[in-house]
Amino acid sequence: MAASNGNLVSFKILVGGSELKESYNVYEIKIEKEVNRIASASINILDGSVAKENFDISSSDELIPGKEIDIQIGFGLTTKSAFKGMIVEQSIQYKNHSGSMLIIECQDKAIKMVNSQNNGLFTNKKDSDVMAELAGNYGLETSIADTENTYLQIVQYYTSDWDFLLARAEVNGMVVVTADNKLSVIKP
Repeated sequence: MAASNGNLVSFKILVGGSELKESYNVYEIKIEKEVNRIASASINILDGSVAKENFDISSSDELIPGKEIDIQIGFGLTTKSAFKGMIVEQSIQYKNHSGSMLIIECQDKAIKMVNSQNNGLFTNKKDSDVMAELAGNYGLETSIADTENTYLQIVQYYTSDWDFLLARAEVNGMVVVTADNKLSVIKP
């Protein structure tokens, strides 16, 4: 695909700060960013042979879950970050038209907020303070619009921190956006 200035579409994938090897045959990159959802990306890389049961890229430790990833896209030699997050899963799939494929699933670091059901009691706090505290427990960078009311008690009962944060945002007519490892709660 060519841009209007004649440059070809280009991309870079940085894993743990190092650029992915040019020898890797990246087949497809998908990036999804939606309101009230955790941003995600998937990368499909041609890898190995099912018949030989050999998958060199998947067997290496370069793309293992937990590593930070930065997907950059652009034109020509100029790229800029389109997705930052972490690798959460990898799998091998066989597709008739292209052969064996390594599928790398990535998500924004806010995915850590989904992992467990929690209970909490927040006293004399505004919803914006509660949301900032929840995100702060996971080391997330935040931008949270200030809310007005201070509540004597806000109770979180057996729900993930992500779902509780979404509920508190909704009560205040706000939406949650995750992008480049930053969680924002804003008025639409």
